[in-house]
Amino acid sequence: MTSFAELKPGQAQFLSSFQPSLVPGDYKVTVKQDVVSPDGNESKPLGTEKKFTVEGPSQYQLPAGSIDSIYPREGESVPSKVLAQITLSDPHIPWELSPDNDSNIANKHLNGSLIPWLALLVFTEDETKTFPTVGEQPTPSPTLSLWLSKKQLRELKSSSTQVPLSNQDLDDNPHTGVNTVVVDSSAFRTYFSRQMGHEETEPAIARYSYLSHIRRSRSTKAQDSSTDTFSITLGHRSGPLEVEAAVAAYVHLVSLMGVSDLIVPGQSDPTALVSLYSWSFTWTKGNDADVKDVIKTLSKNVRPLARIAEPSTDQ
Repeated sequence: MTSFAELKPGQAQFLSSFQPSLVPGDYKVTVKQDVVSPDGNESKPLGTEKKFTVEGPSQYQLPAGSIDSIYPREGESVPSKVLAQITLSDPHIPWELSPDNDSNIANKHLNGSLIPWLALLVFTEDETKTFPTVGEQPTPSPTLSLWLSKKQLRELKSSSTQVPLSNQDLDDNPHTGVNTVVVDSSAFRTYFSRQMGHEETEPAIARYSYLSHIRRSRSTKAQDSSTDTFSITLGHRSGPLEVEAAVAAYVHLVSLMGVSDLIVPGQSDPTALVSLYSWSFTWTKGNDADVKDVIKTLSKNVRPLARIAEPSTDQ
């Protein structure tokens, strides 16, 4: 892991990720020692072992006190060029779980870089207004999320709704509630299709490796030597560039656990994602024409925006 820099007042350091020393799972420590007598004539091997379990965060909810700040603020009106972001008080939490089974995706597309299990997605009302029928219909929250039991999610999974949880997970404590946001197929494909537009069946999650990072900073006051360390997750969706009327935006910090095991849905298949935190703000008209002109200009002479071919993923 990258070493920490000695920060001067007002300086900041950015790190791409924090890899936990021990990921969640079961472990066993074995200790062996040969004990030799003072005269060296006798020796006896001694040994012991200890089993322990490292518990990670729940994939259904964040630990209490995890949210340090959000931007834009709840209910705030901002120009459509503004991107949402959330700051978490624990710098490790985005990487304490892994949505990438056996690191296959990271090794293929990211040269082994870590993929966080969190993503910040922004939706409009029409993308999340389809509420599936699950017996007693739950009341949507102000951010259009639904509190559903695992049993209800199991029923949805048996229909045409995708759920990124295994049957075993859903059958374990079936009456446990899970906060979900049900998104339509178009919104899902926008966030989880490969950018080159190739036909595919597996949702793409590699891009989210670039959308979480760690920020270390020191106060501008010379006498204050303390350093603050946070993890930050960014949303990568702006509002409509030619917005005339205010547009409500619903931000959801979702879990990526199990998403890569789904399939890219058809035209009418919704997907129920686990929502860990949500809020809303409003996009309003700003200097959007200037932003549009800048993007058009960049696309003509900056290689990342004018990519001709997809980079090779051969190892």
